[in-house]
Amino acid sequence: MTVAYGGYRLADSELAPEHRWQVAKWCLLGIVVLVGTTAAGVLVRRFEGRIVAEPTFQLLLTADAGAVAGLVAGYYNARNRTNARQAERATTTLQFVNDLFRHDVKNHTSAILAHAGVIRAESTTNGWPTPWPPSASRPAK
Repeated sequence: MTVAYGGYRLADSELAPEHRWQVAKWCLLGIVVLVGTTAAGVLVRRFEGRIVAEPTFQLLLTADAGAVAGLVAGYYNARNRTNARQAERATTTLQFVNDLFRHDVKNHTSAILAHAGVIRAESTTNGWPTPWPPSASRPAK
């Protein structure tokens, strides 16, 4: 029941189709791992000569638990992959904007510094800077 509900919710999720298949693979992996460990336990008890009560029921329960565990693990894995891809795109975009902004700032700063150098060169008399704004009583060159 839980796996069916999870599949229903997964179909309506924001995950891409390839990530939904990853969730299904995780479900199968969960089933294989848990059923395998339970089956190994059942086989060990049989080899020891002990009575195993309802082994099929135990295997079915562990298969369901493995599917649920795989569903949860697969969903979070797929969601993390989606978030990582979005973060990578955002980082690339921010790097581009940063490079563009730094380039523009450097260009404007270089232009300002060049103009400041020209103004400084024009406003010095005998090595001493003239006061700003220049006074009207200053003799013309």
